[in-house]
Amino acid sequence: VERIRMGFPVNSLYSTLGAQPILGRLPVAKDDTLVAVLSDSLWNSWFGRDPSVIGRTIHASGKDRTIIGVMGPDFRFPTDDTMLWLPATLEPKDIEQPGEFGGHLVARLAPGATMGDLATELTTLARRLPERFGGSPGYARIMERHQAVVRPLQDEFLGTTSRSLWILLAAAAIVLLIACANVA
Repeated sequence: VERIRMGFPVNSLYSTLGAQPILGRLPVAKDDTLVAVLSDSLWNSWFGRDPSVIGRTIHASGKDRTIIGVMGPDFRFPTDDTMLWLPATLEPKDIEQPGEFGGHLVARLAPGATMGDLATELTTLARRLPERFGGSPGYARIMERHQAVVRPLQDEFLGTTSRSLWILLAAAAIVLLIACANVA
């Protein structure tokens, strides 16, 4: 038994991110939730990069699951150490209670759309939740003041370290240029 980090994305996440497997296929709607997609590192460490891994069964998250795909080394979502992806289903009945959907959302902007347009649309939709699904008067007051926040995925992952990384890259480039000048 080994503990590994797993992700539970909905099937559309892969196409949203433009990701393709290097072996096998991605989950589709007709698959049940008893399938799994391996990371490149898990495929390497557990299966020795054996191409016949597709169709094998592994026990993960309390159930036997069939391996249907292997992602490339460049797919590291949501974190670098995620090694296995199991499909999640999102049914309307699962999120009927206001405030109970706490997962992170990832989306791709439509051509010509801006992050401001998306934030405005999400804010408008959120403010209509109490009339659509009900809830307490307190919930309605909270949703009246709700303001959607939309950030690029890169900013979400790097956060405030982005500027520091650029400064570090520039400093390393300057040191490399000085070293090259000294050698020359």
